[in-house]
Amino acid sequence: MPMYEYACNVCGHITEELFKVIEKPATLLCEDCGHLAGPIISVPAWTPNQYKGAPEHYDVGLGCVVENSKHRDKICKERGIVPVDINFGQHYLDDMAEADAARQNAEVAETVRYNDNLKKNDGDRQKASAETWTADDILSGVYDEV
Repeated sequence: MPMYEYACNVCGHITEELFKVIEKPATLLCEDCGHLAGPIISVPAWTPNQYKGAPEHYDVGLGCVVENSKHRDKICKERGIVPVDINFGQHYLDDMAEADAARQNAEVAETVRYNDNLKKNDGDRQKASAETWTADDILSGVYDEV
């Protein structure tokens, strides 16, 4: 049975409880103050291996055991290869943040363009939409009504 953690919304007391997955309640009553305690996301425990104190991973692509992502990057560099995967590599988070910022900037620009077209067309939403997005945008799902 998995262990679940709940934090009280009032006093902050954390409770750990074992439940079957199908029996896990959405909330519990706090043991300290009696108010509702909601589930929190916790980091799962890891068991150290018998040799180095950290779990190892056999990388099938490299054909060897790697200790962590830095070790994997070192092996790849030594072998002159570029890893191709969706793991959290050296620049993954930065690239995702940049892509998210670009997406948000595009949405803001699109909203500004729509609002300008709305003013220009005296509040006519259909005309403003037609001038802001192409038919292909609307059909492909890019269009999201503002």
